[in-house]
Amino acid sequence: MRFDRADPDGKVTIQVTAVDALNLIEGFFVDESWFTDDHTGGIYLIRKCLELSGLDDFWLTGQDYIFDGLEQFDDATQSVSDQKLNTFWFHRLAFVDNFDIFGGVELDYITARKAIEIILQGFGARIHHDNGAYYITQTPTYLSSTLTFHKYDKAGTYNGTNTLAHAVSLGTLPARPQWEAKPQLYYQPPVRLSRSALTKANGAYAKKITFGIGAMQLDFDRLQDGYPFRIQLNIESASASSQNVAYQVVKWRIYGIDGSPTSLYYYYDGLYWQSSATVPNYKLKAFKYYSGSKRRWPINIVEDFSAPITSGPAANITGFHVEATVEVVVLNFVKNPFTTSWSIKSSTPIDFLGSIAASRSYTTSDPYNFTKNTWAQSGNSALQNSIVKDLPQVFYDGFDKYELGTIMVGPTFATSVKPTDWANGWEAGYAENFQQSLVDQCSALYATFLGAIRGTWHDSGSLTAVKSLYFDGGAWLLNGCSFSANSERWEGEWLKIETTYGDVISEGETDNPVPSERVYVQDQIDRLREQVGRAEDITGALPDQLINDFLEVSEGAPSSDPGVDGTYTIALKYDATAVDFSWQMRRLGNSLNVTSDITSFPTEYEIFVCDTTAGSITIDLPAPPSITPGLRFGFIKTAAANTLILDAGTGYLINDAQLLSWGGNWETHWVQSDGVQWYIVATHK
Repeated sequence: MRFDRADPDGKVTIQVTAVDALNLIEGFFVDESWFTDDHTGGIYLIRKCLELSGLDDFWLTGQDYIFDGLEQFDDATQSVSDQKLNTFWFHRLAFVDNFDIFGGVELDYITARKAIEIILQGFGARIHHDNGAYYITQTPTYLSSTLTFHKYDKAGTYNGTNTLAHAVSLGTLPARPQWEAKPQLYYQPPVRLSRSALTKANGAYAKKITFGIGAMQLDFDRLQDGYPFRIQLNIESASASSQNVAYQVVKWRIYGIDGSPTSLYYYYDGLYWQSSATVPNYKLKAFKYYSGSKRRWPINIVEDFSAPITSGPAANITGFHVEATVEVVVLNFVKNPFTTSWSIKSSTPIDFLGSIAASRSYTTSDPYNFTKNTWAQSGNSALQNSIVKDLPQVFYDGFDKYELGTIMVGPTFATSVKPTDWANGWEAGYAENFQQSLVDQCSALYATFLGAIRGTWHDSGSLTAVKSLYFDGGAWLLNGCSFSANSERWEGEWLKIETTYGDVISEGETDNPVPSERVYVQDQIDRLREQVGRAEDITGALPDQLINDFLEVSEGAPSSDPGVDGTYTIALKYDATAVDFSWQMRRLGNSLNVTSDITSFPTEYEIFVCDTTAGSITIDLPAPPSITPGLRFGFIKTAAANTLILDAGTGYLINDAQLLSWGGNWETHWVQSDGVQWYIVATHK
């Protein structure tokens, strides 16, 4: 509504423009906080989507906001007296964009408008705003003389029922309602085959959305069949603060349980399920060196379970439990794990966030196929001059014992089991599965040529968008129009509703041999993810593996626990005679206290602290060719008495002499070999 003072007399001009709430919520997305234990009620979900438009501010508390007119039920014992959408519980994974349970920590959700479309498409229903409220209706319900609605306010409070006589008949000329002129009549061709292309996907999902050291967990019920299933951990850990951290480790375990209280635990050994009286041990996987960065480090861990859970110990499993934590590892010293040598390291928990995802395969022949492309099809006898009707559909297939499809039925999701047969309020004795009900409804509606009429309707104030026109022995539903409130003129198209359920042939689901481009791309992504997972398995083992390898092959590596802290360098040594490289290890700053002569020089030490109090000391240096060029040795004289002497050996020099001697207290010399002789590279006097 806009106010304009452009009138010359100063009067206020009011311009009113229609607002499409569904367009307003196009840029907003489904929020996972709307779901409790992965589920939420139908009325709650629709009103939360509509709430994003901001228009609900114009409704008072307790005022009618949603009129729910669905007449499709989970079994024939229900009726229009039940609270319809308020008995339906929707799984949040049905509203994930391009559903991929293994996509990562964050799942992308569809827009609020798309969510409403998914709900309505599943029931073959429509929604429109009329007389200050949102009305949800299904086309075949207009075959009855009245529509029954359940009313809810904007907070989702049930306001009781409402019955509406919908048919508006032609008046006697010249009174309204009447057509402005004779309307144009034509026919839409019948549909001989209705089909809904489905990409089914299932899964259980839990995530840890804030950094912390607490365990991440997922519990789900025993799967309904013996198909293989996969569990994937998606983890992002914080960088460690300690410079001594070598790498990080994921600790996780997956096990089945046997009732409550648990009497036995079941773990998978890679081939079979085994039982245990105690909780299985954690598995470990190293996945990142410490780098000093403050970034998060991601890792995906995938476990596939191909052994059946219908026989052996696994037959007793009633549910599954998954948990994971992350630790940082401080390495002091490790030795080759294939020897009896010692290993010293410590682990502490570290902050992380992540998710756990589980999905069941749809086949045993392709054990890692976690989506299924199918047709739900329905036919009739309209074989000539007819078309095939494709219905867009999104489907979340159930994962646990409480659900077998997109929705669950009952007053609460915790105790509800969705049956395989659905009934409706307009065809006695009808019973089919949820998806089949949709395509059967379409085949029944379009079983014959569907009358369509275009014209301008002059109303007397009785027509609304919810109501139908009644003439020529049938109900005609509005299919789009332009409306002038001032003159009460409706200019548009109406469709005549006729159904022939007795002619419907339910063909059930069949495999769709041509998956969509999106499914094809997703399959390629899944294959790439498996390759990345294998690479992570290799790189994750590198920290321990490299340390052990260096200790085993490096010249100068310690063969026992040094017993003190130290920093070691790794270097490549080239042997010109053998034309070969080899590894060398040396501890930086490794010192030796000297009080007497040295005739066999210990090259593993770098600094020689020489006490000449008791007498002069001579240190025989090794022959320069035997020492790797670049190694330096420092000699410190810590007493004023006597002399400290370095002897290069016959035929070798220290600068320009065989001997280097000094008597000053704390006088220090550093020497280095180039492979030919020794040079003094630093001196302190």
